[in-house]
Amino acid sequence: MSRMHGQSHHVMVAYHGCGAQWMQQGSETGHCCGCHRTFSAERAFEAHRRDGNCLDPATLERKNGAALLETFTDNAGCKVWRFCLTSAEKARLNNLPKIGAR
Repeated sequence: MSRMHGQSHHVMVAYHGCGAQWMQQGSETGHCCGCHRTFSAERAFEAHRRDGNCLDPATLERKNGAALLETFTDNAGCKVWRFCLTSAEKARLNNLPKIGAR
């Protein structure tokens, strides 16, 4: 996983040689050099790896059959994989002000 380390309050756009870009948030957000997907946290990254191989995050499920990971578009317009959110969590995030919005 390629990461740009920094203090947790720093947010920047990070780039990988494959052309991917994402909003880097501290040392948590990371890009997989194997499958070139970007993850919101190290745990989400680790969830898509088995025996040194990448699994398609869209196919990962919880024990009850519900999806484990989902994508969202960050404030830089980048597609990022994260653990699925509840409806209440999604509503709260949708009500947050956008960066740069007035």
